[in-house]
Amino acid sequence: MKSNVKTGSTASTSTTTPVADTKSTSTTSSTSSVATTTNRVSTEFLSAATPIHLPSDFINTENMQINTINQKLITSNNELLDKNARLRVDLETAKRAILTSTKNWKQVTDDLKREEAYSAELNEQLKSERKTTDHALARVKNLTSQLESERGRCDVALTQIKNLESQLQLLQKQQGVNRQPAVTTTTSVSVGSSVSQPATATTSATLAANNMWTLPSTSTSIATAVTSTSSNPQPAATNFSLTDPVMPVFKS
Repeated sequence: MKSNVKTGSTASTSTTTPVADTKSTSTTSSTSSVATTTNRVSTEFLSAATPIHLPSDFINTENMQINTINQKLITSNNELLDKNARLRVDLETAKRAILTSTKNWKQVTDDLKREEAYSAELNEQLKSERKTTDHALARVKNLTSQLESERGRCDVALTQIKNLESQLQLLQKQQGVNRQPAVTTTTSVSVGSSVSQPATATTSATLAANNMWTLPSTSTSIATAVTSTSSNPQPAATNFSLTDPVMPVFKS
C-alpha cells in the first residue's frame, strides 16, 4: 500500500490507494489505521510546501508482523486441537482401564470371599478333628491304664501259681510210694478281654502210683474279671507246662 500527500496554496488533496489484501481481516484493520494516521499527518502539514511520503517499508513490516502473529495463532490453535484430541484418546483409554481394573478388582474380591469361606470351613473341620483326636488320646490313655492293671493282675496270678507249684512239690515229697510215680503239672493262664471272658489262672497236678494208691488230682483256679479293652476284643492266652521226672523214690 502506498500513500501520497500533495499540498498547495489554495487546496489540499489526500489520496490513499489501497493495495489488494488477501491475507486476513486484521491486515485490513491495520491498513485502515495507517490511512487514518496518514490523514492526520496530512492535516498537520497542510501549510508545508514540501510533500510527505510515508515509507512503504513500515507498512510492509507491519503486515509481515501481523501475518506472523496470525500464523502463530493458527499454529497454536492446531496444537491445542491436537492436544485436545490426544487428551480425549487418553481419557477413553483411562476409562477402559478403570472399567477393566474395577472388573478385575471385583473378581479378586469375590475370590477372596470364597477363600475366606473355605478357610472358615477348614477351621471348623480342624476343630472337629482336634476334638476327635483328643477323645481318641484320652481313650488310649484309659486303655493303657487298664492294660497296666491287667499286667499287674497277671503278675499276681503267676506268683500264686508258683506258690501252688511249690506247695505241690512239697506235698509230693511228703507222700510215700513204692515206685517212682509219674507227676504231671500243667499251668495255664488266660487273659480275657471282656467281662464275659475273665482272666483265669489254673494249676492242676496228677500223681499216679503203680497199683499202689493214686493221689487225688489237685486243681486250683483263680479267676479275675476284667473290663473291655477294645472295640474288637482279641483274647490272649498263655499256657505253661511243667513235667518233673525227678521225684523221690519211696520204698514200701
